[in-house]
Amino acid sequence: MNIGTAMLRCMIGLALILGFAMPAGAEAASPRVVVEKFNNVLLGTMREAGKLGFEGRVQKLTPAVQETFDTATMSRLAVGPRWSNLTDEQRDQVVDAFTRFIIATYANRFDGYSDEKFVVKRDSPAGEGAVVVESQMLRPEGEPISFNYVVRQSGNGWRIGDILFGAVSELANRRAEFAAVMRRDGFDGLISELNRKTKELEQ
Repeated sequence: MNIGTAMLRCMIGLALILGFAMPAGAEAASPRVVVEKFNNVLLGTMREAGKLGFEGRVQKLTPAVQETFDTATMSRLAVGPRWSNLTDEQRDQVVDAFTRFIIATYANRFDGYSDEKFVVKRDSPAGEGAVVVESQMLRPEGEPISFNYVVRQSGNGWRIGDILFGAVSELANRRAEFAAVMRRDGFDGLISELNRKTKELEQ
């Protein structure tokens, strides 16, 4: 399984297939429950990784990412001030390309199972209404891999908006990357770069 520090810095979060979507009127899940369900579906996908293949993992993970991550807000924050200059259609294109990149990253990196398990260590307030949910993937060999999710309220309940590696924000890294591409190549360059990165992740 191809998981390590380089992957952690490449992935954006940032996965919930079986029963995550709540029926209308159901009570919103807590930040901890959102992450636990995310982890459960990701683990199930890992266990079936070989049988599913890359495209199968993408299909399994797509609803999970769409339900779990606030990709619209993440895209807006990653683009930064230039977001206000984009048309609604361009914004939709960025969100779509960014979401597909996140999904492809999970499908690529979590491509096998070797008795790993996920645990949620704790959750704590992080200011401005956010909650940090500290999660780890435990491995039979090697140190645990931490996935510390910043979860915020959105119109659809609690959703993941960032991943922290120590004190480093993945979203902040993406913002620097997106800003450089936009300065150099503009909007079309950003979409092309996201599509290129997603294509490279295909197996």
